Amino acid sequence: MKKIKSIERFKTKNIKASYLIEEEKEDWQECTIKAFSYREMDIIFHTDEEIDVGSTVHLKVFTSGKSEYFTVNGILTWIEKKGNAFVGGIELSVILSETEWIQISSFVIQESLIE
Repeated sequence: MKKIKSIERFKTKNIKASYLIEEEKEDWQECTIKAFSYREMDIIFHTDEEIDVGSTVHLKVFTSGKSEYFTVNGILTWIEKKGNAFVGGIELSVILSETEWIQISSFVIQESLIE
């Protein structure tokens, strides 16, 4: 784990999410969370279209299949092309609540035990 802005940041592999770019008014698209902290998330956007830095990103973070999720919002602070997708970082508008933190952390722990 590495420190960013004095907050622990955790890498992940399989946290599925859906995103919606507020400024584009498109449908929800699939993405994967690569890393997270209370304030930030690194996301793999499964798209071949670049998203503008400064865009508002709405996320549904799935913690158990597609039935259980929580939502967060943030601003895209950086983005770069990686293969046939884009990887970017969002700064959350509101830090994760304790409940959200427990949900996402528990999911990460479960996934790492399976591997």
